Amino acid sequence: MHQRKLLFRNLRDGHFEDVHLRRRVRSSCSRRWDAGAAFGDIDNDGDEDVLVANDTGPAQLLVNTLGERGGPRPHWIGLRLTGTPAHRDMPGARVEIVRSGQPSLWRRVRADGSYASASDPRVLVGLGESAATPRVRVRWPDGRTEEWHSVDIDRWQTLVEGSAR
Repeated sequence: MHQRKLLFRNLRDGHFEDVHLRRRVRSSCSRRWDAGAAFGDIDNDGDEDVLVANDTGPAQLLVNTLGERGGPRPHWIGLRLTGTPAHRDMPGARVEIVRSGQPSLWRRVRADGSYASASDPRVLVGLGESAATPRVRVRWPDGRTEEWHSVDIDRWQTLVEGSAR
């Protein structure tokens, strides 16, 4: 049984809009059964892209073109959290983005996703219009906490366990 593809855009008012038909996704896509989706920033530009696996055809890469539409781009922080000594990814680590005068933003290092899929284990945090450098506090899987005060915005960087500055 085939289901209609759905692609939603967050309207930022508590509602979502189905933009699948408006974006003119190829009609051949609707004849496939999607087996899973993986999420991550494939082009390292600060917005999430999606790889959709199909059981009866090739995978489809949906690249987010937010930055190509003109106008100001929202700011972001991209983090890869690694442990020592092997520089392995740290699933389960919790990241707190501490912003001056605003609520903290929380993310968790994870690679899980949908059926038969694994997503990018890096952490991507949107900052909106704010260009202020926030503090980053990481609670590692063993319970220890570290804090970084000089994390750059609008780029990807690696935070290594035990290297807070």
